[in-house]
Amino acid sequence: MNIELLYLISVTIFLLSSIVLCVEQMLIPHQYINFTYLSHKRSNKLQFWRIFHFILIVLGCLSLFLIWLLGLTVGSKICLVAFVGIMYFLHLHRTIGKDGADLLRMVIAFIMVLCLLVEDSIGKQLFLAFTGFQILLGYTTSGTLKLLSPYWRKGDVLAPILSTYSFGHPTFSKWLYANPRIEFFFCYMSIVSMLSVIVCFIFPHQMPIIIALSIMLSFHLTVTFLMGLNDFLWVFPACYPGVLYLHFMYSSFIIPLLQ
Repeated sequence: MNIELLYLISVTIFLLSSIVLCVEQMLIPHQYINFTYLSHKRSNKLQFWRIFHFILIVLGCLSLFLIWLLGLTVGSKICLVAFVGIMYFLHLHRTIGKDGADLLRMVIAFIMVLCLLVEDSIGKQLFLAFTGFQILLGYTTSGTLKLLSPYWRKGDVLAPILSTYSFGHPTFSKWLYANPRIEFFFCYMSIVSMLSVIVCFIFPHQMPIIIALSIMLSFHLTVTFLMGLNDFLWVFPACYPGVLYLHFMYSSFIIPLLQ
């Protein structure tokens, strides 16, 4: 198991996803902060917003360049800390339009910075273990809650969700309303896909967990197309190397102890 490569892949995906987010934020004509009710919304200064996101893009690209070229040097660590600090500042001020992907990004960012405080090899393993555990916990929790929900078990929640203004896809929603059996199938496929990750993790061979993660990546790609939640597609795979690291530790040390 190449820990260095897994760490590099994870951090690279995280930085690239954050850079993509910054580009998207710069293209939004108005950003609202301190938003509670429509009557209280306050528009952020667009130029101020764009300048900070441009700085983030530069720091992100510089961090990528330094990490790939030199590894975790003092310079790359300073760039990463500055990147996370500014990203957190903007995250606090953007009080609408955030979702689970934004929260996961901040979790990854903070654990990445904390792991820079210890010896590099230990920090990389801690980072991979924590991010991998986050994904296992997230998918298992989401799949379990859906399985326990009477609405999801009934199998008719997707069409109403996709008929909403924020997350809608009118054409596909109408098609699901006209084909309830297919909607039922898709509902249970969502549940099975999420729970398959933790189930496949239990197997000693690595191929089942790779297949399960590939299925979840396809799931995120589908959600991106249908619901516009494109950030999920870029952030969640940043934790997949951590899942592979945890599975390697599990199959190498835990399973032999149980035999």
